[in-house]
Amino acid sequence: MTNPFPLSQAQVQLTLAALAYAADTKDSKTGEYPPMSVVKARITGQLNSNEYCADHTWTVVWGPVQTSLTDNLVYVALNTVSGELAVNLRGTTTQFLSRLEDLPSGQITFPTGNTTGAAVSSEFHNALSEMLDAKDPDTGLTLQAYVAGQITQGQTVYVNGHSQGAALVPMMQAALQNGWNSIPGIAATFKGFAFAPRPLAILHLPLGSLTLWTVGL
Repeated sequence: MTNPFPLSQAQVQLTLAALAYAADTKDSKTGEYPPMSVVKARITGQLNSNEYCADHTWTVVWGPVQTSLTDNLVYVALNTVSGELAVNLRGTTTQFLSRLEDLPSGQITFPTGNTTGAAVSSEFHNALSEMLDAKDPDTGLTLQAYVAGQITQGQTVYVNGHSQGAALVPMMQAALQNGWNSIPGIAATFKGFAFAPRPLAILHLPLGSLTLWTVGL
């Protein structure tokens, strides 16, 4: 059964995914990448801009956090009208660790919700693990703990990403829905949007009951 492509949802999720690149520019004076507090302010400012299709209803509620060993960035946004959450994954950047992640050196059996023994890129498995271990500096909560604490009956959680982030979308969906590292799965309606995913990152990962739209292959 094929789910119809929800264009209006995809437009908003693509916007949220694009804003995850807010840290991908060095400061012209210091030559350094900005701290996450500055990145959060940038994303918040762009969500309030009239230039995008997020219609001023989305706000940053967790993160952004940037991982140290894999250079991934993830943040969570809340729709203040509908109560929907969006987990937003950044794509490849110009930094060395980010580009190295796109070169799979091997495979690891995906550890959750995997009844067929499917394997994924070692580098992407490690990136996912590091993102799920990271804690928001303001709340002190991991991504799983924060999302689980916000869920109400029938709530929708989007997972989106572009490029490298898109390749991680089905893995992040599976980890949140089915559980990860002894943390139980989250009972919510998950919808994934993968925009132009890296073709070699995901290797034969079954999606089960997850809903995923892949855009721009």
